[in-house]
Amino acid sequence: MHLIIESAYYSSPYFEFYQDDLKPFFDQKPRFLAELNESIRVKLFELLGIPGTVHFTTDYLHEGHLPDGWTDFRNLISPKKDPETTDPDFTAKPYYQVFDYKFGFLPNLSILDLLFNMGPESIFYL
Repeated sequence: MHLIIESAYYSSPYFEFYQDDLKPFFDQKPRFLAELNESIRVKLFELLGIPGTVHFTTDYLHEGHLPDGWTDFRNLISPKKDPETTDPDFTAKPYYQVFDYKFGFLPNLSILDLLFNMGPESIFYL
């Protein structure tokens, strides 16, 4: 596992349980970022027990030119935007974190934080 991830999460309750499933993603060098993102999404959906199939578009659909009934979520989530500012109805629900006794609950970290700290219960948080 990547040293930074391991040093941050080794003492979390589910790190050892998931480390073998996630280690390959830190060791591979994919040709395209989209390939890495999709392989990570597939594995996380499997680990979280999220059913369903994802369908990809074959053409880029410009904003405002979507078929009737479609919703464009592409700009909804961004690492540059604070979710609580973008969506005033959003409030991160606290869950157990290893260092919450030191720093309190830190929202919006990553799916790895949720998975390593909450394990199989992660799906109920989402």
